[in-house]
Amino acid sequence: MKAILLALSLLSIIGITGCGDDKQYFIPKIVYSPSDAIQTHGRSAYKIARDGITFTTGEIITSKGKSHVILPKGYRYINQSSKYILAANESRDVIILSKRTRNMVRKIRLSNPLVSGVLYGKKIMYVLEDNIFGMYDLANGKNLVELKLGDAYAIDSRVTNPILLHHGNQMAIPALDGKILLLNPKNPHGAQSISIGTENIFNNVIYLNKIGDRRIIAATPRKLISAAKGSNHKFEAQIADVDISGSFVYVATQDGRVIKFSKTLKKLAEKRFTFAEFLSIGVIGNRVYAVDKQGAIIVLDKSLQKSSIYKIDKVEDYTFISGSKLYVDKKVISLPKLPL
Repeated sequence: MKAILLALSLLSIIGITGCGDDKQYFIPKIVYSPSDAIQTHGRSAYKIARDGITFTTGEIITSKGKSHVILPKGYRYINQSSKYILAANESRDVIILSKRTRNMVRKIRLSNPLVSGVLYGKKIMYVLEDNIFGMYDLANGKNLVELKLGDAYAIDSRVTNPILLHHGNQMAIPALDGKILLLNPKNPHGAQSISIGTENIFNNVIYLNKIGDRRIIAATPRKLISAAKGSNHKFEAQIADVDISGSFVYVATQDGRVIKFSKTLKKLAEKRFTFAEFLSIGVIGNRVYAVDKQGAIIVLDKSLQKSSIYKIDKVEDYTFISGSKLYVDKKVISLPKLPL
């Protein structure tokens, strides 16, 4: 990203046929090799979620970087606080591990397997399989709230976690049926909700963040919303991924578009890569990175006017951006080493 390289000025998009189907793929004419930026980490992913990868070794990579905590076999990373890691297994067990000692400090069992959650003081705010919202009091060892929400027949694996708003006086809980619960974590009764989408399947919240302390940016696989008191906006598309930089929202769609929005979802710029099928997007420094399923890493400036394309192998399993690094299957790529 620092070295100057005269890159892509023209794309040649062609269709190919393979494996007996008519699917067309994104094939740019001018590509660069990211060989100087690639390393092999050799680990196999066990579970992949919005906020972290759990490897079969128990090692975890979060959106902020590598953790030194090793999870017990069968557990997957859920979330973290400044001091603790929250993890869960498929047998309804939830554990809390100390970042300092790397040891387990608490284990509880809930009524269903944990899907997402957050540590809030001595409580866990959570969403379980079957779209159950709850609050567990660690001090007293009991549930304070457990409530079945709407039906969710199938979910997208990019499940996201709750976030705090209004200086910690409100929490946004991403449900599995296209809704966000808004509640006071100190008094969770009487929650309000925001509906993003109404589809019956694959309608869970896959992205949840905020601009400032009061505006929510959230997405399901089919809709993006920007919501604040008296100001609600929507954008409909096949959403691949979302990222925020300052007061701007960047979206990659599954039909090959990278779009820059204002915080109220006014479209400011759009770049289309015909036949691309994006999986991930990340904004790091003054660059935007979008990853295509066929292994193209597209580097753009933040105005989406210039772009360069790097080519790696086809993505077989997953992509995940952690800090300034892109994890693709068993490779890790230092994104700042890819010049525009």
